[in-house]
Amino acid sequence: MGSPVLPRLEMSRFSQGSAVALGAVPLGVLFLFLCICLLGVGYAAARAGGGAWVIAAAAVAVAVWLGSLGVTILRRARR
Repeated sequence: MGSPVLPRLEMSRFSQGSAVALGAVPLGVLFLFLCICLLGVGYAAARAGGGAWVIAAAAVAVAVWLGSLGVTILRRARR
């Protein structure tokens, strides 16, 4: 028995790089949205006082990380 013939995939209007870049934009926007949400959580936890400073610090650290990822993704998608 012979091996099956697989269809060749071709992209008609987009090159592979531009298709990846188009898919990266929503991911970058999502990361920036989550960054803003986590900054709000950090602010609310900091205002609560008491032992919530640990939550505030963790939320801000994750927000900074997600924000930097979002900005990097959007910069790369722009090229």
